[in-house]
Amino acid sequence: MNRIAGLFYAGLFLTMLSCDVTNPVDATDDPFPLEVGNRWDLVAVRDGAFMNEVHYEVTGNRIVDGRHQVILSIRYGPDDEPYNDTLEMEENGNVRFSDNSFGGRYLDFSLSDGDTYESGEYMVTVKNPFTLETPRGTYENCIDFYFDVEDCKDEETGFTFAPGIGLVRAYGAWGMDCRLESYILK
Repeated sequence: MNRIAGLFYAGLFLTMLSCDVTNPVDATDDPFPLEVGNRWDLVAVRDGAFMNEVHYEVTGNRIVDGRHQVILSIRYGPDDEPYNDTLEMEENGNVRFSDNSFGGRYLDFSLSDGDTYESGEYMVTVKNPFTLETPRGTYENCIDFYFDVEDCKDEETGFTFAPGIGLVRAYGAWGMDCRLESYILK
């Protein structure tokens, strides 16, 4: 249960409460821009009440065995100590989370609405395109990845990305729903 809760909260709480917002002038269609300095701040609201906040920031990159990796620092609340996750970037734009928070999850941005695939112990369902409202604004042409372990209760999580912005929503079991409040793209 602790592992499931840890995976859920790590993936769910996605960014900050303070609002240092920078909008890119030339946003691309990249659904998950992973440049050093990019940051996404999400807040969790449940039944209209503030629950938590999560801050995700790209803090470094490296090449390991010819593979491009980025370091994603994750922090719950402004005073919490961050921990790092390693993301492997594929040439086609897909992303594999290789460490802590996402437990080896794979994001295949090339798939269409309703497509499914396996990612470790998860069955993943893709939803796109659709429109999503957040405290920061309304985003169109979003893509969502819903992760579920069959025959396991309360481990479901999902992540939604907007073109040119990145992570705009993380949600899951227990009714938690974190949505973008602010972001910085370098």
